[in-house]
Amino acid sequence: KFIACCILLGMAGYIIGTTIGIVVTTLVFIKTLKFIGVIIILIGLLSIGVAFSEVLFNFVVNRKTNFKKIFIAIIFSLIALGGGIGLTSMQLANMSFKKFEDNATKEVIYKMDKSLIIEDFVEEDFIIDKDEKDIKVVYKYNDKLVRLRTEGSKKINLYDFEYIGDNKKIYNDVINALKKDVVYYDYNGISAKIYVNEKNFNILKDNYNKYMEEQIVFEDDECDCDCDCDFE
Repeated sequence: KFIACCILLGMAGYIIGTTIGIVVTTLVFIKTLKFIGVIIILIGLLSIGVAFSEVLFNFVVNRKTNFKKIFIAIIFSLIALGGGIGLTSMQLANMSFKKFEDNATKEVIYKMDKSLIIEDFVEEDFIIDKDEKDIKVVYKYNDKLVRLRTEGSKKINLYDFEYIGDNKKIYNDVINALKKDVVYYDYNGISAKIYVNEKNFNILKDNYNKYMEEQIVFEDDECDCDCDCDFE
């Protein structure tokens, strides 16, 4: 019964969360007439959660469970899930998915240093430019949603940013897009191209590899050697 009570607490959160999901999705449906299937799915999930919770609650308080009602609730839930998934799949098939527009471009020059470490080094983002003496980074991003943080000295995080977007405006953009069967994604997306000469690229790559090796050694050193560990 103690275990059942613990599970009931979790189910209470599940039911509350599912109910909030139904309310939010219903509000979106009212504005866009989209995703009725999602509402049906959530109702099915809520029905299963309520039925399971009732069985547990009756077990805890020694009350007889009407399994006929539980069985009907489960059948209803399965039908709702099947129908909801079908409707949602049909609607998604007719929708297009677009990356949120990057409307701003910014060029940043980082002073090259032999000990410089780029913490988010991705080799594919680099472009070899023999005429570039330092590190030139060309960003593409949405300046209405994010603000770049380009400070750095010995360590640089190229994709460091803070979110400044207007949540109300984003919500309105999402609603308007859904009305047109468009789903936007990657609101905080930042793309960057890094221009360096080949010599500096090799230095940056070596520095990054050494940095990552040091991090691995540091994490290994944190292991408590008093414990019994098996190493293959």
